[in-house]
Amino acid sequence: WSYSPTDVGKQRIEELISDITKKMDARDYLDMPAVQVTNLLVDMPPKARKWYEDVERDMFTQLESGKEIEVFSRSSVSNKCLQFCNGSPYLPDSTEFEAVHDAKLDALEDVLEEAAGQPVLCSYTFKSDAARIMQRFKKFKPVNLTTVASKDTEKVINDWNAGKIKLLIGHPASMGHGIDGLQESGNIVVWFGLNWSLELYEQMNGRIERQGQTRPVSIIRILCRDTIDLAVADAIERKTDDQEGLKSALQRYRDGITTNELDVNFF
Repeated sequence: WSYSPTDVGKQRIEELISDITKKMDARDYLDMPAVQVTNLLVDMPPKARKWYEDVERDMFTQLESGKEIEVFSRSSVSNKCLQFCNGSPYLPDSTEFEAVHDAKLDALEDVLEEAAGQPVLCSYTFKSDAARIMQRFKKFKPVNLTTVASKDTEKVINDWNAGKIKLLIGHPASMGHGIDGLQESGNIVVWFGLNWSLELYEQMNGRIERQGQTRPVSIIRILCRDTIDLAVADAIERKTDDQEGLKSALQRYRDGITTNELDVNFF
C-alpha cells in the first residue's frame, strides 16, 4: 500500500503550510556565477555493450578474459551497470576489477585538452574509476583529494590555487562538505560517473559553484549513450532521489529517454 496526495490535496497542503514556510535560495541573496551544464555523450564499444546488456537483462555475463560477472539481486543490477558504463566492473566477491572500455577516459582527455591548462575538478563513483584516471593522466600530475590525509588537505587546496594541480579528483561523499577555496582558481567540474544522490551531486558542484567564484561555471557530465547513465541524469534533472523517483527514472530509461528530454549540449 502507498498513499499519495491528489492534485487538490497537494494544493491544500501548500496552502496550509504557506504561512510557516520560507524558502531561501543562495542566488536570491548572493552574487552567484552563471552555470552551464553539458552532457557529453559517449558510445560504449560493441563488446562492452554486449556484456552490459547481458548483465542488465540476465544478471550474468562472461568477459573476454573468461572471468564471469554475476549479480545476485535485482537491486544490485543498476550499480553493476554503472560500473560497466564507467568502463571497469568489479569481479564478484573481489576488490579486483577489469577494464572493458576507455570511452569515458577518452572523453575526459578531450575535456582536459580543451581546458588548455585550466584546473579541472573530476568526480568519480568507484575506486576503480579513480585508479584508472590516476593511471591514465599521470602527465597532469593528478591528486585524489579523497585519499589525502586531513592534515594535508589545506596544502592540496593551496597547490590547486597556485596552479600546481591541473586535475583534482575526489569522491562526492568525501568532497561534499568541509572543502572550500577550490572556486578561487577552478570553474570546471567533470562527472566521470553520476550517482543517484541529488545531495551529493549538489554538494560536489558546490565546491566550484559557490560564493567567491568569479567566472562562469562549467559542469560536464560524461554519459554513456542508451544506458542507465541516462536514467541517473534524468532522476537528477527531475530533482528527486527518493524511491519512487528512482523507479520512475528507471522506467523512463526502459521506455527510451531521448537526448532531447535531457537537454543535451555537446562540449
